[in-house]
Amino acid sequence: MTISLGDIVKLNKPYREFEFGIVVEILDQETVSLHLYNEKGNIYLIPKNIPRYVDFKTGQITLYKIAEENGYKTKETAAYPEPIIKHLGTKTNPINKNIKHQFQVETKPGQKLFVNIGEQSVYTNTLRFEVIEKPIQEEN
Repeated sequence: MTISLGDIVKLNKPYREFEFGIVVEILDQETVSLHLYNEKGNIYLIPKNIPRYVDFKTGQITLYKIAEENGYKTKETAAYPEPIIKHLGTKTNPINKNIKHQFQVETKPGQKLFVNIGEQSVYTNTLRFEVIEKPIQEEN
């Protein structure tokens, strides 16, 4: 199991009333330090309300969410590679010389794309879209 700083883990056996932890330090390949919290959002604190690190062996925890630059993803979605982008073809309009590129984005089985266009959002396995390249108009 690969664990990184900021990842959220679930304890295999609760520590007091705390069942989750945020990885704040990696001591070695088998030991991590966690800030603990529970489903109610209570954080394990020592006197003077300071969060306390608690060390766990990696065999005592399960990866729950993976830290990313823009938030977290679940370990299930992290197991899939990035979506596959295919270039389907290019067509040129003979009148205005616009070039239309057609693409398709696909996912692996069990994975969905989240598409947000304006006010609408949808999950899908396949998305097709076009990019229109307009020629630069020369100035006279």
